[in-house]
Amino acid sequence: CWKDTEDSGDSVVDMEQVFAVVKEEVSDAIIVDARSSGRFYGKEPEPRPGLRGGRMPGAVNVPFVSLLDSNDLTKFRPMEDVKDIFVKAGIAPLEEGSSSVPRKVICSCGSGVTAAALAVGLEECGLRKKEDISIYDGSWIDWGGDDDMPIVTTD
Repeated sequence: CWKDTEDSGDSVVDMEQVFAVVKEEVSDAIIVDARSSGRFYGKEPEPRPGLRGGRMPGAVNVPFVSLLDSNDLTKFRPMEDVKDIFVKAGIAPLEEGSSSVPRKVICSCGSGVTAAALAVGLEECGLRKKEDISIYDGSWIDWGGDDDMPIVTTD
């Protein structure tokens, strides 16, 4: 059920594709969430009324603002810093010949917008190629708004 971005040119995934990763039916992908850590861990309320807090099982958190230059929020930090932030969050560099590190990265956020900052950061810092990065455009509005989708709220 995974749309191979290399074959289709599709860099957007839907809930069904993300759910396959969560259920571990797709082992070559990891989900990274751009929301604040408070929202990611379900400790801060979502800005949209009635939306559940928390995260997708197995997702890692890289708040998109952590990638930005604190003196000029219109720019990224130096790319080595961006790379270090992703690696510390759990997005490991690809090693040639190794299949233990997920190649595909699904970027998510609250509504599909700031996930794009993660996608650009991943490519620009050299951790992944464009064809290995997808955006879940439904993001947390889609996932957190569906009571049938599993969430995690603990640290």
